[in-house]
Amino acid sequence: MKYHFIREVETTKQIQLEYCSIEDQVADIFTKVLPRAKFEQLRTMLGVTKFFIKEEC
Repeated sequence: MKYHFIREVETTKQIQLEYCSIEDQVADIFTKVLPRAKFEQLRTMLGVTKFFIKEEC
C-alpha cells in the first residue's frame, strides 16, 4: 500500500525521490548493529557529539 502511495505522489510530481547511497544512510544508526567506525561516522553525520559527565564532588 505504501509503495502505491509513494509511486502516485512521485508520478504526479508532488514529491521528488532522490537516490541516497548506502554509505549515506544515516538511519542505519537506529536500525542496525554497526561496526564502531561506521557508528561514529554516522553519529558525526547526524551532528551528535560525545560528552562526558564529571563526577560530582
